[in-house]
Amino acid sequence: MAKPSAEQVELGSLTEEQKIPLDSLSSMTGFPVDFIKKELLLEEDQLSLAELRRSMLTYLESNSEMLQN
Repeated sequence: MAKPSAEQVELGSLTEEQKIPLDSLSSMTGFPVDFIKKELLLEEDQLSLAELRRSMLTYLESNSEMLQN
């Protein structure tokens, strides 16, 4: 199954487990794909909303601990 392009991904129609390509996330946020993968410790080129939330929470928790020290 081909992955959807950035233009095909509609945020309102996403389910928790539906995978979206990182290039879509990149175009929505303005951050390069490599930066997103590095900062969120991702290996795949797509992820679900649930995976994005988990990765972002981990990122925020680790950086808030670093800022508090």
